Order: sequence, then C-alpha cells, then structure tokens
Amino acid sequence: MQKHRPRSGTLLFFAVGNGSDALVQKERKNRKAVWSLVLGILSLVLPYMGLLAGVAGIFTANRALREIEAGRGSGKYVAFAGKLCSIGGIIAYTVVSLVMIASFFT
Repeated sequence: MQKHRPRSGTLLFFAVGNGSDALVQKERKNRKAVWSLVLGILSLVLPYMGLLAGVAGIFTANRALREIEAGRGSGKYVAFAGKLCSIGGIIAYTVVSLVMIASFFT
C-alpha cells in the first residue's frame, strides 16, 4: 500500500490486491482534536496542573471543532471526547479543592 499526500488534510491509498486496484481517500485527523484529547486526559490525571490542562483542552477542542466544520480534517468525535475529558477534569479538581478548603476550616 502506497501513501500519497496531495494536500495536508487528505491521504490517498492505492489498494492493490484481491483483484481491485482502487483508489481510497481518507482524511487526516485534525491535530488540534488529538491535542485536545491529550490535554483532556492530562486534566484528569495531573493533580492541580490538571486545571490548566483542562482549560487549554477546552480551548483547543473548540478551535478543532471549528476547523473540522470548515472542512479541514476529520476527528469531530476526538475533539468532543477531549472537551468532555477537560470539563470532567476541571469539575473533579474544583470539587477536590473545595472539599480540601472546607475541611481546612472545620
């Protein structure tokens, strides 16, 4: 299978074998979508720095979704998953921080 890259958002594959020489086109994942997922997972895993990673993940996911809607790459669900993980990380560390503050004053 050979890869040809005519432009940044599309990969072309020449499928050879099984009696078919078909040209298959596949879009690349948007890099911002992948980064939003990475930042979202980091927001769930990193203590306290996860808040910053979560905020960055939400902004990156929003930019990725706008680019995907404009037709630049694929990865809508990857960006959405990154946004959900980022929101979950922010909520988790906000709750943990509030519980720690409340336990300090009681």
